[in-house]
Amino acid sequence: MTVKNLRLPTIAAISLCCVWAVVAVAHEPETAESFQFFLKQSQAKQSIETADVDAFYKRALTFWNDRLQDYEAHPEHYQSLLALYYEVQARYPLNAVPTIERFRPDIEKFKELDARNTLPASPILFVGSSSVVFWETAHAFPAYPVINRGFGGSTLADVNYFYDDVVKKYLPAVIVVYCDNDIYRGDAPDVFLQRFEEFATRISRDLPGTALLFLSMKPTPSDAFFGKRVRANAERTNRLVEAFVAKQKNMRFVDVASVMYQEGKLRTDIFLPDGVHMNAKGYALWNPIVGEQLAAVYQGSARHSKLD
Repeated sequence: MTVKNLRLPTIAAISLCCVWAVVAVAHEPETAESFQFFLKQSQAKQSIETADVDAFYKRALTFWNDRLQDYEAHPEHYQSLLALYYEVQARYPLNAVPTIERFRPDIEKFKELDARNTLPASPILFVGSSSVVFWETAHAFPAYPVINRGFGGSTLADVNYFYDDVVKKYLPAVIVVYCDNDIYRGDAPDVFLQRFEEFATRISRDLPGTALLFLSMKPTPSDAFFGKRVRANAERTNRLVEAFVAKQKNMRFVDVASVMYQEGKLRTDIFLPDGVHMNAKGYALWNPIVGEQLAAVYQGSARHSKLD
């Protein structure tokens, strides 16, 4: 059996330890007073373990998620509370939570899928974090042999770590990569750039002729709640990667962020209720932009030409 879009049937590895787990469940929203008391308790805690970081963000992100619309309309009402949140947040660094092997079950499932299916030759490989996982890439790009190897919550460091299993083995003609969790976990733009340079170097070495498309990091309504400088760091990272890519062969920087604004304001109707992941409207904005890039590079890629 030949399968063009090989992706897991369920959204795997999206849990609290992967940052993105603001799960919409029925609950009574917490009051601002109660959350402020929680922050002060968290600030006074002497010893902070991994479980404490996990619990802190579960409660904090649920609180902010409940107030996304009100915050969007009246940010001035939350200035003092958000300032306290940032102050406490510094004691609960997200980048201290993950372990490099946490995605091993996802990788094993990918291997099982590969063993049961005939892989397309010269595919377009989508790889990266949950924005790739949620993306119905086969439906969006039916004219191409697509493989989706997104694993939710992953960073570019994780993609590099599992590079042989999620990139190299597929011998893709085009690679479309999207990752932003490095920045959401608190890593600096320069650190992300180093990771992307490592990724790009391995592609050039192992897959000469393969085209590489880097999708710009997207803004989200929840950016402010993951860190004071998350939005600014994502924008700076985009500029750094764009400058690097401009000097490389077979690489393109693809701006998918600008289209998410309307009259200078981030659209909120293109996101799921969690304020982080996009809904179908969001992907409908991305699809023609990425499709235009694929049309430009796929037939001309050296690897695709060799396999025709």
